Amino acid sequence: MIASIFFIAHPFTIKNRDFVVILTYRLTGLCKLDIIMKVKGFTLIELMVTIIVAVVLIGVGVPQLADLYEKQRASAAINRIQSSVLLARNQAQSYGTRVTVCPRSSGKCSGNWSSGFTIFISDTSGNLVEQLRKVEGFNNKDKIYFNHNALTFDANGSANVTAGSFTYCPSNESTNARRLNVSTMGRTEIKTGTFTCK
Repeated sequence: MIASIFFIAHPFTIKNRDFVVILTYRLTGLCKLDIIMKVKGFTLIELMVTIIVAVVLIGVGVPQLADLYEKQRASAAINRIQSSVLLARNQAQSYGTRVTVCPRSSGKCSGNWSSGFTIFISDTSGNLVEQLRKVEGFNNKDKIYFNHNALTFDANGSANVTAGSFTYCPSNESTNARRLNVSTMGRTEIKTGTFTCK
């Protein structure tokens, strides 16, 4: 057996690849120069473990994120409805007249609140006198239910409905629904919980 002495030079890089020079000097006087490329990366086992962990995290996390997104969307939407209702009440008191909130279709109040609604000064028959604001539609997956076709405030700020309530159902699911109750005096209150989406 011939003894050898190894000398390892400093690593170097060519075209983003790392190399190591190994100089082998055999006692017989022969000298051999080896250049070995250092391979960087994952082994197959490391890659498989990483993929399995990622799949588990996605499987657990995505439903939770979807649920959180629906809750946030419902909260934002019911706050938007509340702001619109309060605006209508304030305008009725400011102008000293009737202000109506309703989804309008073909010049009449229809029951489809999900596609948006209009805030307008109305006459005693509920006809539009002057439009104050148009509220654009909500997410097309979601549904809004109100137990009346329209909500009208008088000059003193009182509502024309008893036990009026808006229910906002994200993706038509009752578990993340939000409810806005409107009292006869025109006060509003947001409720969370499970509500019937119909």
